[in-house]
Amino acid sequence: MPIELGSDMGIEKAGDLKDSLLDELNSDGLLEIDCSQVERVHCASLQVLTAFVRERQALGHKSRIIEPSSVFNDAVNVLALKTALGMTEPGDH
Repeated sequence: MPIELGSDMGIEKAGDLKDSLLDELNSDGLLEIDCSQVERVHCASLQVLTAFVRERQALGHKSRIIEPSSVFNDAVNVLALKTALGMTEPGDH
């Protein structure tokens, strides 16, 4: 079952996001992160999410962003985080 990030990933939500993601840090198998509802996003929350994805990868666990909203996608593109979040397809540059 995917983790749903909800609509608000504002800076004031970054701490709560970190706390909720820590519970899933060591979960086995592929962890899907549903970003379909995101309507507001700030850099701090994307930094938390990126660090989480990287840490899971370092532990040998896979994560995948699914259903990114246009707001989420735009923010990821502006901050050049597609690769760090594993949102690129083979051959993307």
